[in-house]
This record gives sequence, C-alpha cells and structure tokens, in this order.
Amino acid sequence: MMKSTGLIEQPPGDNGAFHITVFGVKVHESGGWLKHLERITAAEKKDEDDRQLQRDLAKSNIEANEINKINANRNRWILIGGLFLTLIGAVLSILNYIWIVRN
Repeated sequence: MMKSTGLIEQPPGDNGAFHITVFGVKVHESGGWLKHLERITAAEKKDEDDRQLQRDLAKSNIEANEINKINANRNRWILIGGLFLTLIGAVLSILNYIWIVRN
C-alpha cells in the first residue's frame, strides 16, 4: 500500500531496498497517513460546501433577477402614469390661463 500511494519507492537494482519519497516525508512530517486522509476528507467537504454555496447563490441571483424584472415593469407603468398626469396638468394650466385672459 505504501508503494501504491507514493509514500515509498523501490529504485531499480537496489536489491529490495525501499526509499521514502518526498511525498512520504511530507506526510510523515504533517502527522502521518491518517492525518493526511483527514485533511483530504476535510478539503473535499469544504469543496462540496463551497459548491453548494455557489449553487445556492446562483439560485438566489435568479430569484432576485425575477423580482427585479417585476419591479422594472411596475416602475415603467408608474413613470408613464406620472408623465400622463403631468401632461394633463399642463393642458389644464394652459386652458385655465386662456380662460382667465378671456374674462
């Protein structure tokens, strides 16, 4: 198992002697094989949590975009209504001015 995981290697012509690899030294210095596996598991869990967070964020962005579309449509109608009322007010003011000047 140690050879297949890259912790040790057997150089050719070394009469069965094994040598620890750089990776093997790093694993040893960082607490051993079980700690190494724990770190890998923790990193995979963190990656999965990050992916889930990204999916949740994308879903939230889609929902926010739908709400923004609805609000933009409402704002457009409010703007059109405001312009219409302003136009009516201007016409009534002109008619009122004409009425006052005639009398």
